[in-house]
Amino acid sequence: MLGNKNEKSGTLLILKPVSKVNGESVKPFFEISSKDKNENKWVPSTDTSINSISGSLFKIEAVEEEYKGDKYFRVKAIIKDGDEAYLIPFRMNIATRSLLNSFFHLESFENLSIRYYLSKSGYDSYYVTQNDEKVTWKFESSELPAPEEISFKGKIIRDFTKLDLFFVDQIKILNERIKLNPAKSSEESESKVSSSSFQASDSSDSSEPENWESEEEVPF
Repeated sequence: MLGNKNEKSGTLLILKPVSKVNGESVKPFFEISSKDKNENKWVPSTDTSINSISGSLFKIEAVEEEYKGDKYFRVKAIIKDGDEAYLIPFRMNIATRSLLNSFFHLESFENLSIRYYLSKSGYDSYYVTQNDEKVTWKFESSELPAPEEISFKGKIIRDFTKLDLFFVDQIKILNERIKLNPAKSSEESESKVSSSSFQASDSSDSSEPENWESEEEVPF
């Protein structure tokens, strides 16, 4: 199997959403990285065709990061499929908020499929289904904090801080719900890695779940 084999936790793969390469827009795909034990580093695959994954939502969190003085939130989600785990880092943006809004609507966390695609408007987007049915948003746009318009160096920019903090609070609630309703173990669900977990679509505490990062340094 692909990835870094961990006797306690199975195979870990990092799936990084990519929609630009060298500053140029490309058809969105998940860049798959696996651990090279000999080199002790994560090595990305050159395959750019993977734009759909499936499995169970196992854990999710938001962390605040900083780059060149700018602070932002990154969402880290773990999707489990059999004895494999996909650790996905999402930068908080329009597409990620839409994905999260669908996650917030879930009553259970199994049999999910996430497709990463380019919308008709030309923006990268996510489409979530559960048991082959579309997962709709929990919150309508009118229920969400509106971005604030502020003047900066003579220009009007939109500040999404309040909106992002709202989503961070909802992520915490979601993760607590996952703890209370954990996904089935790998013995209870057959792994679909070879056939459907990775798809190249033609269309554009003791109650704490096991931490897949506990034995791995994951480069986010």
